[in-house]
Amino acid sequence: PRHAGRIKEAPRYYGENMQIIGLNNVPLAGDEFESVDDLDVARERANARADAMRIERINAKAGEGKVTLSSIAASISSGNQVGIDTHGLNIILKVDFQGSIEAIRQAIQALPQENVSLRFLLQAPGDVSLSDVDLAVASEGIVFGFNVKAPGSVKKYAKQKSVEIRLYKVIYDLIDDLRNAMEGLLDLAEEEVPLGSAKVRAVFSSGSGKAAGCMVTTGKVVEGCNVRVLRKGKEVYVGTLDSLRRVKETVKEVGAGLECGIGVDDFDDWEEGDVLEAFNTVKKARTLEEASATVTAALKGAGVQ
Repeated sequence: PRHAGRIKEAPRYYGENMQIIGLNNVPLAGDEFESVDDLDVARERANARADAMRIERINAKAGEGKVTLSSIAASISSGNQVGIDTHGLNIILKVDFQGSIEAIRQAIQALPQENVSLRFLLQAPGDVSLSDVDLAVASEGIVFGFNVKAPGSVKKYAKQKSVEIRLYKVIYDLIDDLRNAMEGLLDLAEEEVPLGSAKVRAVFSSGSGKAAGCMVTTGKVVEGCNVRVLRKGKEVYVGTLDSLRRVKETVKEVGAGLECGIGVDDFDDWEEGDVLEAFNTVKKARTLEEASATVTAALKGAGVQ
């Protein structure tokens, strides 16, 4: 038992269904009851049991509860996800009634979870408690509440422990925040941004290596950009454009229709007719659906249905 109270109404016959009124909180389905003669003894035993369960849950997990929706958003925007579990989000869910748990779980099923899974460490009716915060601390989890409250003492304790408590009145607001949190844990996708192309017209010595005399055919080439060297349609090198000259002067970029000299520190196997593709790469956030499609395509390519 974790709750206590004086039973005000009970059935008279063994095996009869009953409705208990007077408990200080809502028990879970399957919880067992213990009857004692003294209310103070009942409370003492309930508190001892609650403390034991609280310690058990804390010892079962280790960590520092510093994962919040805002920290996830900050990490993803900066490209720094160190210290964040990018495979799962630990959730402590408190609701008004037991039936609300199933409604929320059904709504969550619509969220793709191939890349980021939701781990529900606790699903229970009742207001947010100190033990919920302790569980969030131990598991680096987030407390979500639906149609429940968090007492001031619990909020203060959560703030001290850097645990986030999110309270909702509408299920779909809760689901939207879960989606945002899951997408925040996804690895960023790298996307190429084409800049331009050039064709090698001559190869000449430059310092200890060789450089390529080129004509920029489309767009522009930029010092420090990424380059891909194609020879007869096949890729022979990918790297960084280290030096860019125009009429013996170092320049930052050269546009279409102009000639230039291009140097790459770790490549000098140039040949006339080589084609250079200049591009940059940017990191882009992905949706759950985009990430799921990537996994599906990879499995299909590996022959896994």
